[in-house]
Amino acid sequence: MPINVWILVAAQALAMCTAPFIVFIGSIHGRLLAPSPEWATLPVGLVVVGTVLTIKPATWMMERLGRKPVMLLGALAGTMSGLFGTLAAWSASFPFLCVAAVVGGTGLAVVHQYRFAAMESVAPEMAGSAAARVLLGGLVAAWLGPEIALVGGGGQAEYPFMGGWLALSVVQVLAMVVLVFGYRASGERVREALGEGGRPMTDILRQPVIWAAISAAAIGYALMSFIMTATPLSRGLADKREK
Repeated sequence: MPINVWILVAAQALAMCTAPFIVFIGSIHGRLLAPSPEWATLPVGLVVVGTVLTIKPATWMMERLGRKPVMLLGALAGTMSGLFGTLAAWSASFPFLCVAAVVGGTGLAVVHQYRFAAMESVAPEMAGSAAARVLLGGLVAAWLGPEIALVGGGGQAEYPFMGGWLALSVVQVLAMVVLVFGYRASGERVREALGEGGRPMTDILRQPVIWAAISAAAIGYALMSFIMTATPLSRGLADKREK
């Protein structure tokens, strides 16, 4: 497997940490800062909003600028997310926490494109294997993200989760370093070289299989988000009652 694929695995393991990090502490930190408990899970929802709003612009820029510059912008967005979260913790500001979530979502929109960069780095018959390896980096991020959230004492510190948000920025900077020095463009298909673009979206949406894929992804993501958001929040409330 080409070195590019393993570079993307490492970058994914680092840059993807934003998602489990915010899902793990977003509702807890939100409850500490929100004007009322009903707003506690808003930061977690805003991560998805940021991702949805950025997916199309990210792919558009990759088509025209190449993947590496946009990957670096995505890691920069992840770094800024951590800094906004740090500011939110320091100033006890719920709006800054929401901004951190949206900006983090924009970075994740770029991370979701890593697998396609890996597929372009190998022969067509190895594309599936390359994409699968990059997605394995997400398993590392699923463990690393919550661990980062506990840096600096978590919710027990003077400024709750401030150390964790700073650590998230450091991890995103490491992802940038990996991409800068490790990733090499290989087989990229920029729009000018393609001539005509891909199939129109209307043609894609006419195919039943795309709706099956969208439905499966929506249900799976909803269940995952529910479990990962509700569990730390309910656990935190249980700990308070025990004390």
